[in-house]
Amino acid sequence: MQKLVSIDVGGTSIKYGLWDENTKQLSDKGSIATPDNIEDFYQVLQQIKDSFKDVDGIGMSIPGAVDQRTGVIGGISAIPYIHNFPIQKELEARLETKITMENDANCAALAEVSIGTS
Repeated sequence: MQKLVSIDVGGTSIKYGLWDENTKQLSDKGSIATPDNIEDFYQVLQQIKDSFKDVDGIGMSIPGAVDQRTGVIGGISAIPYIHNFPIQKELEARLETKITMENDANCAALAEVSIGTS
């Protein structure tokens, strides 16, 4: 049984929930305003992670060009402080769990392919 914290980082809000691989359901959903600086961003993600127990990792939908090899988000977005440094490694160290990141538009396309639209 795999449970993942699912986080969608946007320019105005960070939406989150708990994904249960067995049931294919997202539960315990919430939203919080996107901070305007990196330290508060780290704190918000820590609070989200700590609100769930016994999870196997975090999957993040995030703006920018995510380099899967280096864990660096290139480009520019409404959240300038997340770009051009190894943020994935920093998040894994701070949150003490495995982090997977993908570009938010790619995540939307993958969701449509996987479950369709309603």
